[in-house]
Amino acid sequence: MTHPMTSTTATSTKATFPKAHAGRCGLALLTLGIALVLVAAPAASNTAIAQEKGKSVAKKTRTPEERRASAEELFKKLDKNRNNVLKADELPKAKAWLDRFDRNGDDEIRKKEMLTVIARGPGLDRLFIIRDERARANNALEQFDQDKNGTVSAMEYPGNKNAFKRADRNRNDELEWKELIRMAADELDAIRKKMKSPSRYDFLNIFDLDRNRKITANEYDGPARTFRKFDTNSDGTVGYYELYPDRMMEMTRSKPEAKDMNIVGALDKNDDRRVSREEFNGTPAAWRRLDRNRDGWITSADAR
Repeated sequence: MTHPMTSTTATSTKATFPKAHAGRCGLALLTLGIALVLVAAPAASNTAIAQEKGKSVAKKTRTPEERRASAEELFKKLDKNRNNVLKADELPKAKAWLDRFDRNGDDEIRKKEMLTVIARGPGLDRLFIIRDERARANNALEQFDQDKNGTVSAMEYPGNKNAFKRADRNRNDELEWKELIRMAADELDAIRKKMKSPSRYDFLNIFDLDRNRKITANEYDGPARTFRKFDTNSDGTVGYYELYPDRMMEMTRSKPEAKDMNIVGALDKNDDRRVSREEFNGTPAAWRRLDRNRDGWITSADAR
């Protein structure tokens, strides 16, 4: 059965603000046809007004409390039957809303789900494959559903076959939407366990929400002491080279250790579970050591 709300990616929807005229300072209203974005009016509009009036206008940044209050107000406005759940028939452009706020993939948005996403802060208020079941299931469809029929077959799935069998509840050798959600939930449970006491080698994999190979204090939701430990230059950001210093990449073991293969998750920009030479930013010596089977990719197979 193909899931009616299937999306190939879990992307955020950006709002477009109208340019402000001299008599209309402040924030522009979002249209209901666009997913919620709680940000300040663009700086360009404020700058134009400032130049016109001959004075500078400071860009306004909403506090977490203001963002939460705005989200609660909009949720209440959309929740016509007052049951604290938004369903597709209550939402304009439902698919965009679900892909942004429906964390567990049940095609409904609960108030807690929306507030949790909004609390992630500007630029991070969307779903991520290492936090949310819907985003992870959508990513699986994008990566593995080769015939684009809305399911992932046993032949298409390159991962652990036992995990596939556990998720395939109806034993038809295909993972449908609800089964993909169950698999995503199991994988996220494993990630959440690691979050309690993350190692250096897992740090980027489980906390780098936007996959840019650095972790800011805003996106980090693990133990504070661990963040301070790895933030060696105390700049409020943990970067790749703080976690994987050059000396580790230059080690000359003849065979990679299992912990080395966490580099796959750290450097895999397109989430295809392998690292190409273009994605790899280590030395040629490190590449030769890690690409043990000489197939031009670094994958988990190189650690076997």
